Amino acid sequence: MIKQRRLTKGWSQEQLAEMAGLTARTIQRIESGNKPSLESLKALAAVFEISIDQLKSETFNTSDSGSTNSKLKQQQEMKAFYIHFFLFLSMMPAIFAVNFLVSPQYIWSWWGLIGWGMGISIHGIVMLAKYGFVSVGQAFKTDV
Repeated sequence: MIKQRRLTKGWSQEQLAEMAGLTARTIQRIESGNKPSLESLKALAAVFEISIDQLKSETFNTSDSGSTNSKLKQQQEMKAFYIHFFLFLSMMPAIFAVNFLVSPQYIWSWWGLIGWGMGISIHGIVMLAKYGFVSVGQAFKTDV
């Protein structure tokens, strides 16, 4: 909401920072969804000529950047899961092949399959519980 107010006034982050007595980096952090300090809120409320309570409610209740950040986080976590899953699918046959070439009398690769399989299963259950089913295409798309 701070970004929206800033853009409505036609100010750059640097201009807002100068007027509020803050650094441009502080403005960037606040606009990207980080929680501002009380001093920063006071300074921004004074510049926008609104109460601190109004600014707090706008900042913490309707944060567009927070929504974008959560979508990006979801996409990154799902992408990491799918990479983990496809590595498992591609590496396990290779591990079994090495096992049969090196020591065909004892199949030790089952232990890797069981351990890694349990890990990928837990990872999948956590992702499913957290986000529901997300297709591979959605996890790897570039626009959020």
